[in-house]
Amino acid sequence: MARKTSLWSELQRERDRRARAALARQKKERQVLRQLSQDRERAQRLAARADAAERKRQEQQAHEAGAAASRTLKAQLDRQVAELQTLLTSQLAGAPQLTFAMLNNPRRYSLSIRES
Repeated sequence: MARKTSLWSELQRERDRRARAALARQKKERQVLRQLSQDRERAQRLAARADAAERKRQEQQAHEAGAAASRTLKAQLDRQVAELQTLLTSQLAGAPQLTFAMLNNPRRYSLSIRES
């Protein structure tokens, strides 16, 4: 035989069931909030890593560009030095344009030096 329950006991059970359901909802909401927080933190860490990688890549490119510019300048300087050495050796190979007498008495030969 089925036992009759009083209205009061049924109300009490319904209240308990609703309380358990409310606690379960709150627990689920806390879990969702915790998961959202963890996802946001993970996304921030990934963004920070991506930013650091991009900065490192830009620094590397700047370094490579500076090194290339340095090599270009060195090559230009080497060419200029080679030209000057060639010019110097070609001028030294010929007879000197100034004689010892010209160097000894610069007033007498100053006009001819300025003209050339």
